[in-house]
Amino acid sequence: MELLIDCHDMIRLVLDTNVVLETLHFRDPRALRLESLIRAKGAACFTDVGCFAEFERVCAYRAFGLSEDARAALIEEYRRRTVFVDSDGEPDAAAGAKFRRIPLCDDADDQKFLNLAARCKADALLTRDKALLKLARRFSGCAILLPEAACDFLQNPKSPGISTEGV
Repeated sequence: MELLIDCHDMIRLVLDTNVVLETLHFRDPRALRLESLIRAKGAACFTDVGCFAEFERVCAYRAFGLSEDARAALIEEYRRRTVFVDSDGEPDAAAGAKFRRIPLCDDADDQKFLNLAARCKADALLTRDKALLKLARRFSGCAILLPEAACDFLQNPKSPGISTEGV
């Protein structure tokens, strides 16, 4: 899939499935500030085949009570707001030196978010997942942040002291 926008100078983000759901489905008040800052800063949110498939699968869970039409609308909204990265799997040499050492996540299902962050050269991976947050200090590729800390990051992306409290 060809990129339709030039993301070179944009803040690059990867949002895990739960953060996307907080924002687009649950409209969690904590996520509204994040969504507003993503739009205001013109940040690019990336996904790939594996991460998108997980979102589609989770949207079909009965617990969400989504009708077929509501589920399709939610998935389309996510598709519209993201930039797809072509390949799925491990990052290649083009990802750059800072991504060469990607730690293994305790939860194998979450590894795809680290790999995506490396492939798209993300500035931050936003998550509430404890297994991913635990890697925040070991992953030099990008910041791994709670959504609340991501708001601070988006306001000052060059700041070296982004908080990972709660990790």
